[in-house]
Amino acid sequence: MKPAPLVKVKDSIATHLLKVVFSFYLVLTIAVTLAHIYVEFSNTKEKVKDELEVIGKTFEPGLAKALWDYNLEQLQPVFLGMAESPDVEGIKLEDEFGKVYGKGRIINKNSQVVDIDENGGQQPVLDYWQFSGLFQHSFTIEHSAKEKSTTIGRATIYSSSGVVIEKVKWGFFYIIINAVIKTVALWILFLVISRKLLSRPLAALTEATQQIDLDKLDNLEIAIETRGQNELKILEEAFNAMLQKLNAAKQEILDKAHQLTERNEALVDLSAELKLANHRLTTILENTKALAAINNKKSAMLLTANTLLQEIPFSHFPKINIVYQDIDAGNKENFISFCPSSGSIPLDEDQVQVNTMDSAELVFSKILGENPTLPTGIQPETGYCLTDNQLDLIVRHGETLRGVISVQDIDTSVITDEHLAFIDTLAHFLSLTIEKIEMNQGLERKISERSGELIQAFQKLASQHDELKSTQQQLVQSEKLASIGTLTAGVAHEINNPNNFAHAAVYLMQDEIKDIKAFLKQLAGGEDADPQVIAAINNKFTKLIDLTNTAREGTNRIKVIVSDLRAFSRPDDSQKERLRLSNLIQSTMNLVRTQYTDIDITTDFMTDPKITCFPAKLSQVFMNIAVNACQAIETKTRQNNQLTGNLTITLTEESHQLKISFKDNGCGMDEATRQKIFDPFFTTKDVGSGTGLGMAISFGIIEEHGGKIKVTSAIDEGTNISIYLPLNAK
Repeated sequence: MKPAPLVKVKDSIATHLLKVVFSFYLVLTIAVTLAHIYVEFSNTKEKVKDELEVIGKTFEPGLAKALWDYNLEQLQPVFLGMAESPDVEGIKLEDEFGKVYGKGRIINKNSQVVDIDENGGQQPVLDYWQFSGLFQHSFTIEHSAKEKSTTIGRATIYSSSGVVIEKVKWGFFYIIINAVIKTVALWILFLVISRKLLSRPLAALTEATQQIDLDKLDNLEIAIETRGQNELKILEEAFNAMLQKLNAAKQEILDKAHQLTERNEALVDLSAELKLANHRLTTILENTKALAAINNKKSAMLLTANTLLQEIPFSHFPKINIVYQDIDAGNKENFISFCPSSGSIPLDEDQVQVNTMDSAELVFSKILGENPTLPTGIQPETGYCLTDNQLDLIVRHGETLRGVISVQDIDTSVITDEHLAFIDTLAHFLSLTIEKIEMNQGLERKISERSGELIQAFQKLASQHDELKSTQQQLVQSEKLASIGTLTAGVAHEINNPNNFAHAAVYLMQDEIKDIKAFLKQLAGGEDADPQVIAAINNKFTKLIDLTNTAREGTNRIKVIVSDLRAFSRPDDSQKERLRLSNLIQSTMNLVRTQYTDIDITTDFMTDPKITCFPAKLSQVFMNIAVNACQAIETKTRQNNQLTGNLTITLTEESHQLKISFKDNGCGMDEATRQKIFDPFFTTKDVGSGTGLGMAISFGIIEEHGGKIKVTSAIDEGTNISIYLPLNAK
C-alpha cells in the first residue's frame, strides 16, 4: 500500500505545535536569561557600592582634615585619589555651611546630573541616558578632638550603571550565546522526531477522512497504523464513534428543520406585534413631549384626544365630549365642557362648543339640550372606563375629578387589551400635565401677589432711607471714631509693653555676645591663637551682632508705629488743642506708608504755625484723603506698570489761612464724579470695598473747624485736594 503523502513542513501540525511550544520556551528562556542578567547586574552593583563605601572610609580622614582646616587646595589631591578608582564617576563634598565642592559627574541640589569642571562650575549633562543613571554612597564627615566628634560636612561618592555594565558585559554575552544554542538545538530535534511520530499517522487519518461519503455512512470505519493505545489510536476510535453519531444526527436534523420552519412563522407574527408596540411607545413619547410644552388644560385635553383617535381604529368617527375642572374660576365645582365640531383628525381647537357647568351636571353632549351623564360605576382613580358603546379617559387628582375625555357611539369590540393599556398610560401622562399646569397657574398668582407686597415694602424702605440719610453723618462719625480710637489705643498699649521688653533685651544680648566672643578668644589661646580660628570666631559672631542690630532696628520701628497709632487714636473729640499740624500729618502718613509701600509719600512744610483744632478728627480727614489718593494711584499703575506713584503733602499760608494740599498722580476723575464725592454713600469702588462715607465725614469735620475743601482733578492727570483752615480760630 502506498504511504499517505505528507503535508509541507510549514503547514504540518507538528510545525505549528513546535511554534507554540517554542514560543512558550522562548519566553521562558528570555525570562530566565533576563533574570540571570539582572541578578548578575545587581550583585555587581552591590560590589561597586561596597567598593564606594571602602573608598569613603579610606579618604574620610583626609576630607575631614581639609574641611576643618578650610584648606581647599588639600581637597584636590584627595579628590584625585578617590577618582582614580574605576568605580568612581564623581565626588561631591558639602560643608556645614551648605557650600558644595566636587569632581566628576554628580547630582546637584536641583536633582540635575552635572559635570564639575576644573574651575568648580557645573555643566548640565543634556544627553544623559537614564539606564546609565548615577547611584551613590553618602557619609558624614566628622572631626574628632579631645574625645568629641563634630559633624563638619557630608560627602557623596557617585558611580553609575555604566560602570556596572562595563564589568559584567562579557558575562552577559556568554549567557545570551548559551541560550541561543540551546534554543536552536531544541528546534531541530523536535522537528525531526515529530515528523516521524506525528505527521505520518495524521496524514493517514486525513486521507481516510477525505474518502468519507455523507450519503453512505452505514458500516463506515477508519483504520490508522500506529503502535499501542496512544492518542492517535484513541482518535481513530473516537472518529469511528463520531461517524455513527453523525449518521444518527443526520436524521435528527431533518426532523428539527421541520420544527424550525414552524417556529419561524411564529417569530414573524411576534415581530409584527413588536413593531406595533414600538409604534405605540413612539406615539406615547411624542405625546409626552408635546404635553410638556403646553400651558393650558384645553390644549392638553385636545392633544390627548387626537392621540387616542389616531391609535384606535374606530369604524366611523365617534362623538367626542371633553370636560375639565375650571380651577381658574376660583370654584372647584365649576367645570368647562366642549365638543369638537370637526369630523376629522386632528380636532380643531378653534371649532368647539363650550359650556360651563356644575359638578352635578357633567354633560358630554354636542348639543346643549342633551344631558347624558357619566356612568354610575366610574372608577375612583386616573385611568379608563369602558362600557357597551362608550370609552371614558378619566383624570383625577387624589379623589377629585380633574377631567374626562368621553368617546361615544363606538364599537368596543375593536378595542384590545393593548389598546386599554395604551389609554391608561395616556390618562396618567395627562394627569401629570394638568397637575403641572395648575401648579404653574398657582405660582403665577402667588408671584403677582408677592410682587405687589414687595413694591409696597420698597416704597416704605425708600421713605425710611430718606429719614436715615439726614442723621447718618453724625451717627456714623461719632460711633466710628469712638470705636476705632478705643480699639487702636488699646492695641498700641498692648504692643508697646512687650516691645519695650524686647528692645531692652536686644541691648543686653549684644553685651553678652561681646563677652562670649572675648571668652572664646581666650579659650582659643588669646593673642597666640591660630589666626584661622580667630577668623572663624569673628565670622560667627559678626553674623550674631548683625542679627541683633536688625532686631534693635525692628523694635525701634515698632515703637514709632505704636506712637503714631496712639497719636492717631487719642479720644479728644470733646476738647480742642492748639498744636502744629506737621507732627499730626507725619504720624498719619507713617500709618499710610505701612499699607502702600510702593508709593512715594513726601511732605513739604513751608510753614507750620500752631492752630486750634480737634487733632483726632483732622487725623481722620488726612487718613481718608491719603488712602483715597493711594487707591487712585494703584488703579493707574495696574494700567501702566512703568508708573511711579507719588503723593505730596504741602503746608502753606494763603490769605490768612493754613492751606494743606494733597496732590497725587493717580487715575483722576471726571467732573460728574468730582461733584458727587462729598455725597453720603457715593463711591466708585467695587461693592463691599467702600461705604461712600469717608469724604462726606471729612467734609463735615472741615466745616466744623470753620474751613473748606477744594478739589481739582482730570482723568489720567491726578487729583489735588486743598484744605483751608483759619489760623486765628478759637
